[in-house]
Amino acid sequence: VIVISEFEKNLIENAGYRMKRCEIVSPGVDIEEFNAVHENIFERYHIKEKKIILFVGRLDRNKGIDVLIKAARIVVRGYPEVIFFIVGADFGELDNLKALVEEYELGNYFIFSGALSRIDLASAFKHADIFSLPSRYEAFGITLIEAMAAKIAVVASDCSAIPFVVRHGTTGLLFPLDNWQALADNLLYL
Repeated sequence: VIVISEFEKNLIENAGYRMKRCEIVSPGVDIEEFNAVHENIFERYHIKEKKIILFVGRLDRNKGIDVLIKAARIVVRGYPEVIFFIVGADFGELDNLKALVEEYELGNYFIFSGALSRIDLASAFKHADIFSLPSRYEAFGITLIEAMAAKIAVVASDCSAIPFVVRHGTTGLLFPLDNWQALADNLLYL
């Protein structure tokens, strides 16, 4: 049996399945894709001079973007020049997220770009300051290693497979699931 993470292996074993042989083959990224980036996508949005906190993933409840929005209320007080750049296709959550941004009066701090081409995505990773993944579930979290390949700081929730990818204090910072205050603290620390 081939799995993508120790977390996935544990899921199978905890479900009562016994495997003769199990190999963990985690996804990888092409580091050269990030090294080859020349253009700064944030110039197009006229935010190149801002501090950019990047999220990449589909826009659905499991990705925890609402937690990032709640944390933003604190972050913008300390860093009013910050922009939260949210990349991803809408999976039914975009209107709710935009409503939450407006409820908290954070409209000047959030950009929802939609899905990006691979070239633009690599540019976003390469030129952002921090990558945040506040997910409620990840089988692996390939965007985490994409951020690492682009050499930007990572802040992520400590659930499911994420702690197998991000080592707290070594390869990134972790915060307790759904704890927007701890997420804000980590973002402010970085």
